[in-house]
Amino acid sequence: MKYWGGGATNDVYGKDNAVLMWPKNPKVGDIVFRDVTIVETGITVPQLSTGLGPFANCLKGVEPDGDICYYAPNFGQVKKVYSDQSGGWELKEIFYTKSKVVVIPLSD
Repeated sequence: MKYWGGGATNDVYGKDNAVLMWPKNPKVGDIVFRDVTIVETGITVPQLSTGLGPFANCLKGVEPDGDICYYAPNFGQVKKVYSDQSGGWELKEIFYTKSKVVVIPLSD
C-alpha cells in the first residue's frame, strides 16, 4: 500500500500477499486504526470525483482533530474531509499485482 503523508516522498507499506487490516464487527463508538472513533457503520460512499466507487458497507470515523474519514472493506481509507473545511482527499487509483497486493495512491 502506498500512502502520501504530506512530505516529499510516499511511504510504502506491506509485502506480497499482505492483507488489509479491518476491525472485526465494528460498531459505533469503537476506536480503530489507532485513533479514529467510528461514528457510523454500513454506509455507502458514493462514487468519488476520481470516478472510483461507489463503496458499500463502509465505516465513517472521526480523527481527534475532527477530520472525517471513510473506510471501505478491502480498500482502506477512500475519502477524507478536513474539519477546517479546507478540502480533503479521495482515492485516486487502485492497482492489483499478480500477488493481489493493493497499491493506493491518494489525491489531494
